[in-house]
Amino acid sequence: MVRTHRRTRTAAGLRAAVAKTFVLGVVMLWAVPVAFAAPGDLTYTFTGGGAAIDAPDRGTRIVADGSGTVTLGGDASVDAATQDIYVYHVDSAGVPQWGGAWTGTYVASSLSALTVAPVSGNIYAAGVAIGLDGGSDYAVRGWQPDGTTLIDTLYAGPKKNDEALAVATDGTNVYVTGMSQGLDGDMDIVTVKYNGAGSRLWVRRFNGRWDRQDRGLAVVVRGSYVYVAGICSRPDHSFDTVLLKYTTGGRFKWSRTFDSGNGRTEWVTGAVATGSGVYVCGYGRANASLSSSDALLLKYSATGNRVWAKWVAGARGGGDAWMDIGVTPGGALNVTGSVHRSATGTDIATASYRSAGTRRWIAYVSSAGDQDDRGSGIAIAGDGRTYVGGDIAGATDPDLAGICYGGDGTMEWSSHWDSSFGADYGNDVAVTSNRVWVVGTQATPSFGDDIIVVGFER
Repeated sequence: MVRTHRRTRTAAGLRAAVAKTFVLGVVMLWAVPVAFAAPGDLTYTFTGGGAAIDAPDRGTRIVADGSGTVTLGGDASVDAATQDIYVYHVDSAGVPQWGGAWTGTYVASSLSALTVAPVSGNIYAAGVAIGLDGGSDYAVRGWQPDGTTLIDTLYAGPKKNDEALAVATDGTNVYVTGMSQGLDGDMDIVTVKYNGAGSRLWVRRFNGRWDRQDRGLAVVVRGSYVYVAGICSRPDHSFDTVLLKYTTGGRFKWSRTFDSGNGRTEWVTGAVATGSGVYVCGYGRANASLSSSDALLLKYSATGNRVWAKWVAGARGGGDAWMDIGVTPGGALNVTGSVHRSATGTDIATASYRSAGTRRWIAYVSSAGDQDDRGSGIAIAGDGRTYVGGDIAGATDPDLAGICYGGDGTMEWSSHWDSSFGADYGNDVAVTSNRVWVVGTQATPSFGDDIIVVGFER
């Protein structure tokens, strides 16, 4: 999470929870006047979390709207074994406006995805909620920019074993995908459409050819179509990627699977759609002789033809993977993740591809020595600059990191943030006119981990 690096708690882990009391942790802010800051300088921090106990709070997602306001999401501790979804909204200066724990008529919850409508600024979150009966449901919620609740709903499949893993909006409606157990006992890709008031418009269940463990991991909307990218398991190949196409009215158009042919796992971490096609990033096995993964980028046409597959394979058979994808103003596809190199270990890797599949550039950021560095999120500004959030090995523990690349791939700055109390991780990134915002998890001296947002001057 490779995808597990996203540190999203699973429904199985949440089911053991029984407590429900939530104590909002203290929100702490720190900022310096922008007039004194240079690009890459630390200008802001936001720290939040749950109960003041030795339990982990995790910041996993962050989004920004067209006006420069920012919403962060993650999980906050209720007690040592229980977490709830945590969402907080700040204005363009970073001043908190509203937010806290997402409590409801269930035992525990965990955030999987967060998105924002670019025009209205409405925010939508999706995740998993554990009910009093021990079952897990899709959890979907939406807010106006002022914090007014738009949607607060659950989806329960026939077996009450459901997890929402991705969310998207077309500005009016909300699309959620994930995994849901069918009557046959196998997990299926289930995609649900809601209108702006939270009324369910349709539900579509996709049962892969081999049944077993199927799940939707990314959803994107373009024009009159919805694309769902995920994985399907099969007896002899572990997992293959799958791409589904629906009309926004819910009509199924086609499905396409990708198998490297090596009998190994392929996995999806992100997807985008442009006028030239649909792109899916993740990882798989380009070389059957190696036991580790290679970074994978796929392109499909709107009619479902696979146009190309591009691999990046590091040295020594490391765990290479693209973790996030974005589109530049010029239509290039930029990805970030991790690639293992012989001299420096696992490094933060960022690459840019033309729609024809030729690579424009690839760049690496590494710590000293053979250590693990990780790119987790990507955000692309209107001027073509690419910003990466992740973490890099420090003197003793990982430090949260933010990186800026120019349009040609030249690194303009790389900045780290260290709590000085232990491991700090960057899990996602957003960009506004004044700052680059990286959300993650920071170590604390006494109360486990806290949610942290670090702002670097653009």
